[in-house]
Amino acid sequence: MSGLSFETAVDNSFSQTLASLTAGWCKPENSAGKTTVFFRADDIGVPGRNYLEMMELFDYYKLPICLALVPAWLTHSRFAAITDSLCQDFNRYSFHQHGYLHRNHELIGKKQEFGPSRTHEQLNSDLTRGKARLEQIAGPNFLPVFTPPWNRCSAHCLNSLASLGYVGLSRFSGASPAIPPGLHDLSVGLDLHTRKADNPDKDLTLFLTQLKKGLSDQHLGIMLHHQRMDRKSFVVLDSLLKVLSASNRIEFATFHDLVHPRTTK
Repeated sequence: MSGLSFETAVDNSFSQTLASLTAGWCKPENSAGKTTVFFRADDIGVPGRNYLEMMELFDYYKLPICLALVPAWLTHSRFAAITDSLCQDFNRYSFHQHGYLHRNHELIGKKQEFGPSRTHEQLNSDLTRGKARLEQIAGPNFLPVFTPPWNRCSAHCLNSLASLGYVGLSRFSGASPAIPPGLHDLSVGLDLHTRKADNPDKDLTLFLTQLKKGLSDQHLGIMLHHQRMDRKSFVVLDSLLKVLSASNRIEFATFHDLVHPRTTK
C-alpha cells in the first residue's frame, strides 16, 4: 500500500495539476531540447493482478518500460506469463537483473542484499548465478544491467560488475559509492510507490518539484513498484503516463536505448 505518500493526497484535480506543470515546462522560453524519460519497474518475477494492470497501462499509452527481474523468483513458466502480457514489439522492454534473492543480509543499518557485510566471494557468486539464470531463462531478451534491491550496494559489488559482464547500473540518483568507470549510469530520480512522508500534502508538493526538476534536467528515470500499488496508485500512474505521453518534448527510452542505441525504433 502507499502509506503516507503523496498518493493519499491526490484528488480529481491531479491530472490538471500535472498538465499545468508540463505546459509551463514546454513553453518556448523554457525550451532547452528534449528530455529522456524511462520507467523502471522493480520486483518482477511473480506476475499477478497488479503487474498485469501496470503493463496494460503502458501498452495503452504505447510506452516502453524497463523490467527488473529477480533471478531467484523467476522460472521459465513465470517468464512466459510475464512476456505473454506484453505487446509483440519487444523493443519497448528491457529485461535486466534485480539482485539475486532480493534478501537483506545486513544485521544493522539500512537493508542491502549486496552490502558491506558480505565477502567479495559471496557477492561475486550471487552476481554470477543471478546473471547466468536470467541469461538462461530470458535468453537474448536479457540486458546485463544491475539494479540492486533497495538501490544500495557496496563498493566491492560495484567494482565487480564490469568484470562480470555487466554494462550498466541503476540506483537512485546521487547514490554512493560512486559508479566506477566502464558502466552506464542509469539512475532513477523519481519514486512513485515507496515514498514515506508525515504529511501527504507536503509530499505531493515535493513530488511535483522533483518531477519538474527531472524534466528540466533533460533526464528522468521513474521507479515503480507494482506490488505496492493500490487503486489510487493506478490513478496516479495513469494520469502521469497520459500527460507525459502527450508532450512532444519527451523521448521515452529503455535501457537498451541508453546503452546500445538502436538505429531504428
